[in-house]
Amino acid sequence: MLPFPDSVLLFKGSFSGKNSTLQILPVSATIGYNTHHLYGWNDGAMIPAKGLQTLVSGGFLWKYGKFSLQLMPQLLYAPNPHFETFPTEHYEGYWATYYRLLNNIDMPERFSTVRYKKLLPGQSAIRYQLGAFSVGISTENYWWGPGRYNALVMGNNAPGFLHFTANTTRSFHTKIGDFEAQLIAGRLESSDILPSDTNKYFNGVRLYQPKRDEN
Repeated sequence: MLPFPDSVLLFKGSFSGKNSTLQILPVSATIGYNTHHLYGWNDGAMIPAKGLQTLVSGGFLWKYGKFSLQLMPQLLYAPNPHFETFPTEHYEGYWATYYRLLNNIDMPERFSTVRYKKLLPGQSAIRYQLGAFSVGISTENYWWGPGRYNALVMGNNAPGFLHFTANTTRSFHTKIGDFEAQLIAGRLESSDILPSDTNKYFNGVRLYQPKRDEN
């Protein structure tokens, strides 16, 4: 990771007779380089790719009364050169084992055969806060649950997705402990990238099974 110097500037003024705050968020650049094969996890919008790729983000946070707007888009660029994927000449038995994974997860080996460029909303959100509660729409990543290499429930192994959120903004103290809560609702989209060979058969049965497209 090669970060730019953190820069946080705080501006205070008035808007329609009420105080507002504008905060410039740090600009960061994350650079990854795989010499031979794809490798990496918990790297957000970065894709499985050989070679160099760069993820740049930055933005601002504007607060006005009980409303807040955080705009922090991300720009991803990867030359994405060719690398060896699962060999198509493998025996049917190997493909059968491979498809036990492919039929149960959306995990493309390669996201594109050309240069990959994408502008994403990143860690952006618009919220309304009422006391210790907040509601809003967001594309931020969350880290839910413990884990050694990644969060068990939800993490940053992929870009954030558009969702509604209702959550507490601080812990509630009770006699039996402290409590926080968050409810999110959204729709995950498919990558629409098929495996390299969907016409493989084993014992007369087609190995590739299309996934259900549902909410």
